[in-house]
Amino acid sequence: KVNDHLRYLLLNMNLDYLDNVFVPRNGIRVTSNVEYSSLLLASDINYTRFSLSADYYFTPLRLHTLRFGGSFLKTYDSPPFYKQFIFGGPQEFAGADYMQINGTKFIIGRGEYRYEYKRDVFFKGIINTLIDPDIFNPINHATTEPRIGIGIGVMFTSILGPIELMLVRGDESYQERKGSQYLLHFSAGMKF
Repeated sequence: KVNDHLRYLLLNMNLDYLDNVFVPRNGIRVTSNVEYSSLLLASDINYTRFSLSADYYFTPLRLHTLRFGGSFLKTYDSPPFYKQFIFGGPQEFAGADYMQINGTKFIIGRGEYRYEYKRDVFFKGIINTLIDPDIFNPINHATTEPRIGIGIGVMFTSILGPIELMLVRGDESYQERKGSQYLLHFSAGMKF
């Protein structure tokens, strides 16, 4: 049982210039969050969580849309496990199962291609990579090797939002090298 008494300040910044909420074709979205907890706030734990994510969509040809995105996630001052970053699934990292990846620092890069087959039917391909930010620091050594995930799928638009079926391939474990895995993901509705 966790009995931490947490008090923290939370700062959110969202910038959204996407042309469509359900199936964006052009625009940019940037989100940033900072969560700060300290003894100065009468909290039991000192930690800071920082995340910055950006996605850029553009449609160079009428039926072909590209998405390039990335995220930087980092915690400071050794937060408890439940305050680390826990993520996965095709919307966050294609190749990983839901909540399969956890840790305190990540850089994620993502590329996506989407083809509009019919007005409400799209085919898509995704490739993403996950690296330890210390890979760029010559003094510290990276704690993990870069990981890559890929996926292909089909998306239908409906009055409830996108309905997607994705086949993804990634690592069986993101803590150590164990081999690869294939996963089939189904999602429906909007992620708010």
